[in-house]
Amino acid sequence: MISLSTLQESNAGPYRQVARAITRRVALILGYLAQAYRTRRDSEHVMGFSDHLLKDIGVARCEIEAAVRWGPERRW
Repeated sequence: MISLSTLQESNAGPYRQVARAITRRVALILGYLAQAYRTRRDSEHVMGFSDHLLKDIGVARCEIEAAVRWGPERRW
C-alpha cells in the first residue's frame, strides 16, 4: 500500500514546479491584460478632455495614448 507521504516525496517536486510555473505565467498574462485595460480606460478618459484642457496640460490629441502609457516625459 502506498502512503500519502511516499507519494508526496516521489511525485510532489515536479508537479509543484509545474504548478508554480503555470501560476507565474498566468499571473504575468493577467498583469499584461490589467495594464492594457487601464491604459485603454485612461486613454478614453483623457480623449474626453476638451482641446483647451489638453493644450493647458501640454498634450496633443495624437499623443494621448503614448502619454498615458509611458508618462509625459516619454511621449515620443
